[in-house]
Amino acid sequence: MTLLRELPGRFFAVDLYRPYLDELHRKALEAGLAHHLAVIEADMARLPFPEGSFDLIWSEGAIYNVGFRRGLELWRPLLRPRGCLAVTDAVYLVPQPDREVRTFWNENYPTMTTVEENLKAIAAAGYRPLGHFVLPQGDWENYYGPLEARLEALAASHEGDEGMEAVIAIEREEIALWKRWGGQYGYAFFVMTREESEPKA
Repeated sequence: MTLLRELPGRFFAVDLYRPYLDELHRKALEAGLAHHLAVIEADMARLPFPEGSFDLIWSEGAIYNVGFRRGLELWRPLLRPRGCLAVTDAVYLVPQPDREVRTFWNENYPTMTTVEENLKAIAAAGYRPLGHFVLPQGDWENYYGPLEARLEALAASHEGDEGMEAVIAIEREEIALWKRWGGQYGYAFFVMTREESEPKA
C-alpha cells in the first residue's frame, strides 16, 4: 500500500494465496488506488511476465521461498536496463553463531548466510549494489508480539489437529530462539540495480 501511495506507474502484486490478494485489492479500492494495481495469483519462481517488464521488483520477507541467489537469478531478466530490485533476507550478524542458532536455521533456511556473502552474490548475479541496512530489533518485536498472541488462539481452536500443532510448535521455537539469540541474526534490506553486462558464468 505504501508503494501504491508513493510511486506512480502500474503495479502487479503476486502471491500464491488468493485471500491475501483479495485483501490487498479491497484495501486498494478503499484507498482509491486500485486503478493502477493488478493482483496475480502465481508462483514467484515462475512469474508470468516477459523479459524487461519492470523498473522495480520489490520483495520483503519472501525471497527465502526460492533462496536469495536463485531469486536474484530468476528476477534479473524481468528488469529493464537500470531497473532496481529491493529485497529483504535473513542473515547472520556474527561470524560464529551459537550452535542452537545454526542448527535451527540450517533446518529452516539452509542457504542463509551473512550480509557480506549476500553482497558478493548480488555482484556475481549481474547487479550493482545501491545500499543495504539491517532492520532494527524493534521490527522483530512488532512481528513476534502479535504472532505470539495469535498462536495462543490458534492452539486453542485447533487442539488435536496434528498439522496445525506442528506449525505452531515451529513458530514457537523460532520466537523462543529470537528471545535468546536475536542479536546473532536478523533481516537485511538490499537495494540493487541491474548491470548492463551479463553476469559471469
